[in-house]
Amino acid sequence: MRARYRSPEWRANVARGLRRRYEVLRRAARITPSDLVALARVGSPVRAELRPLVDAAASELEELVAALGGQDHVSPQRLLLAQDVVRLGLLVRALMQRFAQSGDADLASRLGTLLSTRRAGIVALGLERHAREVSLKDYVAQRERETRDGAGGANGSVTEAEVVSPAAAMPGEGEEVPDA
Repeated sequence: MRARYRSPEWRANVARGLRRRYEVLRRAARITPSDLVALARVGSPVRAELRPLVDAAASELEELVAALGGQDHVSPQRLLLAQDVVRLGLLVRALMQRFAQSGDADLASRLGTLLSTRRAGIVALGLERHAREVSLKDYVAQRERETRDGAGGANGSVTEAEVVSPAAAMPGEGEEVPDA
């Protein structure tokens, strides 16, 4: 038999159900050590809760390579270093979430180590932005594609992201794009 509405028994049942629901949500959002191991392995499946971190890391790698002069101008060694820096950033973000959940002092120490290693990688890559050469022909072709696809800046203006996108790079031709 069901408890009567708003009775103490009914309130206890509702409280129990809410506690159970919040525990399920907490468990789903919790980052476990096995998740961090999976993130460290290349090509391993990632839980849906960690997908935003992985997506952020992918866009960070694209931005980092673009700032280094584009895919065509980055040596394989620098590309590997950039990938390592991005992976470390991914692990740092995941450990930050885990630290916020647990408050474990050991995690704070690991975070410090990872952050200093990541900083050393960024310094090794270089903190300056590298300008790329873009040919007028490739720039016009890119603008036509963006117009056709409905992309592009507001009111037809050109944004920095459009000028320095990897699709626009053509080494050895055209003029240099100035840094913003």
